[in-house]
Amino acid sequence: MASQNPGSRHIVTISSDSPNLDGHPPSPRPNQPLSEGSDIYYTDPGLGKITRNGSLIRRQGRHIGVNWNKIKEGDVLDKKNLPKTFSISMFPTVSLENEQTLNSLLDVFELYNNLIPTHWGNNETIRLNYDKQEIVEQIVRKQPRFSEIHLHRTTEMKYNGYFSLDGSNFRSFLTFNFTSLPQAQWPILFELSERLAEIVKPRYGNTHIYWPSTIPWTTDLQKYHRWMNFSAQIAPVNFGPRGPLGLGLRTYFNNELVELLGRDVLQNMPALICEKEWGGVQIDITEKPWESSPDQLLDSWLKATDHLEATEILAVPNYSKDKRTVTFAVNKKWKEFIDSIK
Repeated sequence: MASQNPGSRHIVTISSDSPNLDGHPPSPRPNQPLSEGSDIYYTDPGLGKITRNGSLIRRQGRHIGVNWNKIKEGDVLDKKNLPKTFSISMFPTVSLENEQTLNSLLDVFELYNNLIPTHWGNNETIRLNYDKQEIVEQIVRKQPRFSEIHLHRTTEMKYNGYFSLDGSNFRSFLTFNFTSLPQAQWPILFELSERLAEIVKPRYGNTHIYWPSTIPWTTDLQKYHRWMNFSAQIAPVNFGPRGPLGLGLRTYFNNELVELLGRDVLQNMPALICEKEWGGVQIDITEKPWESSPDQLLDSWLKATDHLEATEILAVPNYSKDKRTVTFAVNKKWKEFIDSIK
């Protein structure tokens, strides 16, 4: 369990190799003070998923244990339907107007026969037959000058996406959304993401598989799953004003954000942390996110997110009254950071 400020609400997941969930008193229990309204879950280490939620047992104002309640099958996440949406999104810090860098980025897509674009354009409405040489020549010539390049694939492993050519500000963006990915091809999504990150050196970015969420949610776990999916939907319009929305199944931070979050904090996260040669870190919430079940992913995501709460950098979620959407507000330390660089 990550340490938290006692005055704040907590989302806590606990596991144990020798639990006594129905004992007197039940065990395990939180080893740090929790506030009223905190959400507590037990993760079965053998199953790798959340199986119980807890309610604090209090005596004379102190919690002395937890009543562990079994979670009904209807309270957990939808595992029957496979995801239909997958995304790679990043905020580049390098200019893609540079001929060599642009070539390197396009080369990444051509490493895989089933990822080569079928069309390109300089906005969403223009779709020309894909021609790498033509794209590079147009960018180098700068007549007319483009601000972004859109790439599309309309056959196997379909996707749409674009990247900004100017990498000098917080609104520079790269994003690709896939709508047709056979499960056997899911690892390629993460390979592609890692290769793109090596080139664009993202300030912040993520790769995410959108396991279907329950709308409207009826349980806290379903609500948090919705939060996880919304956290991965990063965009130029919200990054500067609100900061990093949160973690994806894979997340990238450059050195600037690593220092802001705290290198020690990141290194102690309950996740897989890998320092990259391009100067940033890559965070995977499980060893192989493409193989993990939605229950395992949510459990790991909650632990990692809980660990970062005290940094006051990640945006603060607000849940809609209709139990359908999640919006975000800027956190304290991110606002101070943005104000300092204006």
